[in-house]
Amino acid sequence: MRRLAMLFVLCGSMAGAQTDFSVPAEFPPDDYAGRQYVDSRGCAYVRAGVDGAVNWLPRVTRDRKPLCGLEPSVVSAASAAPAVAPVAVATTSVVAAQAASEPLTAVPSAAASMAKTTTITVPPGFSRVWEDDRLNPRRAQGTAAGEAAMQRIWTNDVPRKLITAPVSTSSNTYVEVATFSSKAQRDAVVSDLRRQGLPARRGVIQRGASETPAVLLGPYGSRDAATPGLQAAQSLGYSAARIY
Repeated sequence: MRRLAMLFVLCGSMAGAQTDFSVPAEFPPDDYAGRQYVDSRGCAYVRAGVDGAVNWLPRVTRDRKPLCGLEPSVVSAASAAPAVAPVAVATTSVVAAQAASEPLTAVPSAAASMAKTTTITVPPGFSRVWEDDRLNPRRAQGTAAGEAAMQRIWTNDVPRKLITAPVSTSSNTYVEVATFSSKAQRDAVVSDLRRQGLPARRGVIQRGASETPAVLLGPYGSRDAATPGLQAAQSLGYSAARIY
């Protein structure tokens, strides 16, 4: 142990000046069992390590110079590992040439990969935590109709903003949830209703020449179709909600 400690001290002091000899020219194979290893330069290294991790430390003379000039250890040439990995320039060229000769294929998207999963199995002893579709395997997928609907109520910049557009009550049926003079209040209510799965949006109700900012549900095809939305809004505390 005293000799091993001396080797650690000596190696630390010579690391700056003898960096070429800090590691063997090539490492012995993993099954090499000797306590000392002599590389192809004739320099000696001793085995050291903790918990199975093997390090080869250079042996030095009394004047702290690498101990070299010895006969190299007998190691199979095929099994000896070089200390420095070769630069794979040729390999890179071959790969590039092969890639150029092959047709390009599209990389599968995350949505396409998720489409392969149709069900989510809850392991025994566990219970489902969320019921808001965050574990929906088809959540990342979309449709052209859904994209078009989103573009009608959201801007296409970053961050996206809700579009406030006048709503004509003559051709569409809406549920007027509530009116707010504050845009922040309207946005908060819209977000809350959408978390409940309702088709909420900001809008402006036109009554003659006046315009009233409001939070709406819809559009619906008829008053009968809007009735469930009205009931849902009233059950959430918007007792003054009504159909237009």
